[in-house]
Amino acid sequence: MILSVSTVKDTVPNLRRFVRRNLGNGIDHMVVFVDSDDPVAESFLSAHPNVTCIRTGDDWWRGKRPAHLNVRQNTNANVAKAALTRFAWAEWLFHVDSDEVVLVDKDRLAEVDDDVRVVRLRPHEAVSHRKPRRDNLFKRPLTAEELHLLALLDVIRVPDNKAYFHGHVAGKSGFRPSLDLTAGIHRPIGPAGERQTALEGEWLRLLHFDSLSSEEFVRKWRNLRSSGPRPKVRKSRAHLMMALDALSAADLPPRAQSKYLMRLYERTTEDDVGTLLELGLLEEIDPDIHRFEPHSPGDADKAALEKLLGGLAAVDKEVFRKGAPAEVEAVLARGD
Repeated sequence: MILSVSTVKDTVPNLRRFVRRNLGNGIDHMVVFVDSDDPVAESFLSAHPNVTCIRTGDDWWRGKRPAHLNVRQNTNANVAKAALTRFAWAEWLFHVDSDEVVLVDKDRLAEVDDDVRVVRLRPHEAVSHRKPRRDNLFKRPLTAEELHLLALLDVIRVPDNKAYFHGHVAGKSGFRPSLDLTAGIHRPIGPAGERQTALEGEWLRLLHFDSLSSEEFVRKWRNLRSSGPRPKVRKSRAHLMMALDALSAADLPPRAQSKYLMRLYERTTEDDVGTLLELGLLEEIDPDIHRFEPHSPGDADKAALEKLLGGLAAVDKEVFRKGAPAEVEAVLARGD
């Protein structure tokens, strides 16, 4: 069975799309940690048969809530990973955000050799337009020649996929739940911090809706700024975070602030969709096509997973992120 784990702070309409699209494109069951006090979002997620929802309030963090969002994400992913090692039906785990969709061929993944422990999802980023008419056009990583073409046409600043993509270019990973692997934002690492070799293929993709519209751009960056200290982002995105901090500190009237937010969006995020389409650089992928039926773990197994995760609320979560496999095993044994 293929699972995902996410730490979310998003609107209910966005969460509905997030759940529907992932369950229709390869994920069987989703473990979702809610990173805000949002009873409406929790109610929707908890009621879904293919979702296990965990509220991460003061009880969860035991008064030690990590200030950085990246740390909370990684910690929660490792709690889920550790719990899933107790269930033989949990074969693969993908760590994704609420603006991402795992797009995998489940039949091919089932045929992967047992000694393959990690797979990498190649990123495809949805184009950003001020008022998008559709959300099925995606940028793929470009070749050096294509990047130089766009740079000379002034579509991007420099011939680099990091300039072409607004979000990450590393993609995301799926791995077999194991106590000797530690989940990260983009890839798991081994006991000594070593990167893991990952299987790649055209049938392993990630759809990333980084900032589909100007409205989503504003919502996303306001969320990030309110989620704790400045998160770890690429250099170009760090410049944007600092600019947004300065704009907020200027204490402008709403109309003026909106004007400058739009200028920042145009300068940093809006895509030249017409040019990209004419040059044949975009791929059309419908995220709402129901490619697969999710296989639920069943009521008893879902209840057992929820019970185990609920019992871990009383545990110091640092052991899951930094503890040795034996330490994590001892904690899990007490919860069995």
